[in-house]
Amino acid sequence: MEIKQINYFLEIVASNFNISSASKKLFISQSTLSQSMIQFENDYQAQLFKREKGRLIGLTDLGQAMYKYAQEIQKLHQEMMQVIDQDKKETTQIVRIGIPPILVRTRFPRFLLNMKQLYPDLRIEYIEEGCQRLCQLLENKEIDIAFLTDPLPTIKLLNSKTAIKDEFVLFMDKNHPLTKQNQVKWSSLNQYSSAIFTDAYSTHHFFMIQCQKERIAPKIFLESNSWEYLIDTIKNSQLITFLPKSVYPMVNRRQITYRPFERSANFKIFISTTDEIYQSAIKKCVYDALIDYCSQVEAVANLSLA
Repeated sequence: MEIKQINYFLEIVASNFNISSASKKLFISQSTLSQSMIQFENDYQAQLFKREKGRLIGLTDLGQAMYKYAQEIQKLHQEMMQVIDQDKKETTQIVRIGIPPILVRTRFPRFLLNMKQLYPDLRIEYIEEGCQRLCQLLENKEIDIAFLTDPLPTIKLLNSKTAIKDEFVLFMDKNHPLTKQNQVKWSSLNQYSSAIFTDAYSTHHFFMIQCQKERIAPKIFLESNSWEYLIDTIKNSQLITFLPKSVYPMVNRRQITYRPFERSANFKIFISTTDEIYQSAIKKCVYDALIDYCSQVEAVANLSLA
């Protein structure tokens, strides 16, 4: 008995053996429904229905036994189709990753291509924002995964794993006076004006907190949301900018250089998500893939900075 015939059989019983009523609910003709049941009985020489004057009036003993099996088979078939439908939804769903713009260029130029090869139907969206905004988006469930820095937010059920270790340094033009030092003192920030990220970015807050610790009143010349623009502003000028060391491979090394601080400014970036990610197999796969990708990329990134 095919699943179609099982559905026909069960609908006939549910319609109190009224072929006309059952056929309407099944959106087929009466003759198609009747012939399907007769065909099954003839093929297996098994009578399912009691008949009187050509009308169905009930189930035979065999029909009663078949009815129980048919109900179970229909239930299992529906569950199976739900699993298939869910899989289709998951393999075609969107995974939204919140990431600071600087990371897209410095660490993740190939991640999308790698994931596309593994999951052809997967759609990944990068939402490029500062960490302050990403915290809000993650808490409001507008993104699935976020790259965040210390201090981590107090979002309920937040899961975070260390993804990237980096260091903040001072970038400057190659003719800048500070290039004469192998390591710069924090007090040097009192002497030169700075171009820094806006307060939407954790880099800004790290910079301001560190200056406060060092009892420095930094001279802020301008603020921007673009690290490329910050680099452009220090060319052929006395300005300095405070950025992660990982930016260095992306700049024009013939014109721009950097110096680490005498007291280093190390920091970590975490891959963060909430417990809800475990409700989606594909989102969990992307989360795990990001962790693996970061561990592989870190070694390459460190070599490029050497």
